[in-house]
Amino acid sequence: MNSQLAMSKPKKKRVRVIVIAAIRKGKSLLVSKIVDRISGEVVYRPLGGAVEFGERCADTLKRELLEEIGVEISVTRYCGLIENIFEFEGKKRHEIVIVYSADFTDPKLFLNSCFKRLDSDMLLNAEWLSFDQFGKDGEKLAPKGLYQLLMTEDITYPDNR
Repeated sequence: MNSQLAMSKPKKKRVRVIVIAAIRKGKSLLVSKIVDRISGEVVYRPLGGAVEFGERCADTLKRELLEEIGVEISVTRYCGLIENIFEFEGKKRHEIVIVYSADFTDPKLFLNSCFKRLDSDMLLNAEWLSFDQFGKDGEKLAPKGLYQLLMTEDITYPDNR
């Protein structure tokens, strides 16, 4: 009887904790294009993913970048946290997004114009986009508020790493 009750309960919605890597080259940011298949909306998001239980955020970033594009990174510093409540593909979502600056461990990788996604056929390759390509006030950069967070940093990154 108890197992039947447990099976009939609706799935409880949860807040997801993710971590993303702000990898910069000059005035560009490494991002993947994300297309909402229902609304058609296009946004760009830095690489990263969900923190697993018992995993430190910096370790999550290192694991995710290795899985996503096959590169090793060093996490350089904490940038901030964004609470992100949004709708995607017809469903309401809620994320706590932890943002870190990161660099490739191999500086030659900064010469690549794009990176092939290894983890998904649905996600598009990662590429460098100039901050001015994210629209007025960064409305095309996800999560909302990331553009403002990154623009307030007083760090300059060379174009020719």
